[in-house]
Amino acid sequence: VITYKLEPATESNDAYVISSHYNVDQENNLIEGLADGTATMLFFNNIEVVGGATASILTKLGHERVDGFLAYDDVLQVLSQDGSVKRTYFIGFVNETAPDANQVPEIMLAFSDSTLTAPGTITLSATASDDGLPPPASLTYLWAISSGNGADVMIANESELSTDVSFNANGVYTLTLFVSDGALTSQADVTVTVSTVGVETALTPSLNIYPNPAKDKLLIALANMNGRTYEVAIYNMLGKLIHNERRSEELIEIDVSGFNSGLYIVKIVTGDYSVRRHIEILD
Repeated sequence: VITYKLEPATESNDAYVISSHYNVDQENNLIEGLADGTATMLFFNNIEVVGGATASILTKLGHERVDGFLAYDDVLQVLSQDGSVKRTYFIGFVNETAPDANQVPEIMLAFSDSTLTAPGTITLSATASDDGLPPPASLTYLWAISSGNGADVMIANESELSTDVSFNANGVYTLTLFVSDGALTSQADVTVTVSTVGVETALTPSLNIYPNPAKDKLLIALANMNGRTYEVAIYNMLGKLIHNERRSEELIEIDVSGFNSGLYIVKIVTGDYSVRRHIEILD
């Protein structure tokens, strides 16, 4: 008995994948049904790329993920054999409540409250990050006066992340930073207390971690620590403690060259301050 397997003819400009393990929605460019913790190698073993085409996993920052575990915001990019067609599949996990949905931008303020003497000027500063959706990836910024007499406040550059703000009268003022990706908007408040009595500016600590993703080293920058010591702890996504130390410097460097690739949580703790950040380590 001779058994024939009929397969459709493929063209050099075809760019798609099929799978008997996952649900592939060709119309909406979705690959669904992945379990949390799916390894990159296992994923590729469970899909079939059309003949001649090439496929790669890309992180939200556009870096190729060659090993480790897939993340919720990874995508599969397929390039046709002749290079004329590029197709991007979004990846959905079984326990993901909103697979690949647009996420609200994240805001990190340099400080959330301050006190100064009138008349006076203070510099407000923040960083913002986003998931790149909706395309094209773009963020807009706006500083606005939410409470207090707006006639006594002057914002130098209201559409920039960093701006000088001048106050001419006593009072408690709230300034709000709005960050929009074109579809969703997030906001963060800074409270400024202005007084005629001379006081020192009191700032809460701020944290910045870079580069993210990281390969060989990770830099942690803290501001407004005023000599306080703090604990740095790094956990993998299973909750296992990977690195722990106490430091007092406002800028430290951690060697991560021996870490496995994947996602980690960095936790900074002092007596009155605690913050967590997610980072990604690449090989």
